[in-house]
Amino acid sequence: EFVQKITSLSREDLLNRRFSSLPEDALLDLGYTVHEAEILLQDLRQGQVVNSPKSTIKTVENKPERVLERTTSPVWGQSGRVIGWIIVLRDVTEEYQLAQARELITGTLVHDLRSPVSAVLSAVDVIEDVLPRDRKDDVMDQALRVAHNGATRVLGLIETLLDIARMQSGRMDLQVTTVDLGTLITNLLLEFAPQGHEYKVIICNEVPTDLPPVCLDQSKITRVLTNLMDNALKFTPAGGQVTVTALLASPDFVSVQISDTGPGIPDEYREKIFEQFTQIPGQHARRRGSGLGLTFCRMAVEAHGGRIWVESKSGAGSSAAKGSIFTFLLPIAGPPLPQP
Repeated sequence: EFVQKITSLSREDLLNRRFSSLPEDALLDLGYTVHEAEILLQDLRQGQVVNSPKSTIKTVENKPERVLERTTSPVWGQSGRVIGWIIVLRDVTEEYQLAQARELITGTLVHDLRSPVSAVLSAVDVIEDVLPRDRKDDVMDQALRVAHNGATRVLGLIETLLDIARMQSGRMDLQVTTVDLGTLITNLLLEFAPQGHEYKVIICNEVPTDLPPVCLDQSKITRVLTNLMDNALKFTPAGGQVTVTALLASPDFVSVQISDTGPGIPDEYREKIFEQFTQIPGQHARRRGSGLGLTFCRMAVEAHGGRIWVESKSGAGSSAAKGSIFTFLLPIAGPPLPQP
């Protein structure tokens, strides 16, 4: 009935008919171009899946106000060949429009906030530079430091929101270079050493020196590592440990793992924590986060053609090791080329 409604074709027009033989307007109503329909038919003839993604969000070309979620699953015969397709269509126009409106509002607010926050940060820097040292006292030094750190944190949050919006809309350009990942991680851990000392948390660097060079956006992956380290230190109690490891997971992928001895992640939050503004209730942290850091991590890693996930260490008894293990994979050759 849904297909009849959006194509204006009768049940008789649709039954016992090859998908690729539908009128071009009907194919467009279903979110397919003639070329895409021919690709499905070509895969059928070859008896294998070659070119068809499992699920896509498609704006209907001849009706731009309509957005469809399209899930395509092959039907395999006993011989191991594809003998048909199951195509599930869902009208997500309303959800898509709400998401677009939310992104527009967020983007506008973020842009409006960035300029005044940048101005505050610049003003604090000027005061620190021009105020004679003999005019400063401990109270003034602390006030300037708090203002600088607070403005820097808010500016970082704004940049994260902007980057998430760009990646959601497909407008994020990665600046890919060949990077020594081991050196990148080691240098970053040195920057976190004072924070670890302050929190009385041991930071262990178990990254080997013989990792192959990796093609990546150094700025984005540095922020991924920074967010994961910041989270690990934030939730690990005094006397605990944060360990960073990396290895060649396969000939094509390198794996980076950050584990801690904090409270761990409940099973029901393993996926949710990568969604925007998600916080786990009841967990003690040294300071409250924004709920955006892990969303950025997921989107940045996936933009590189990798993936990220979390596991929890658990065991029986009060002395059993606990904590979280965040792992992400990156392709050594770099992000996939954008589709034309």
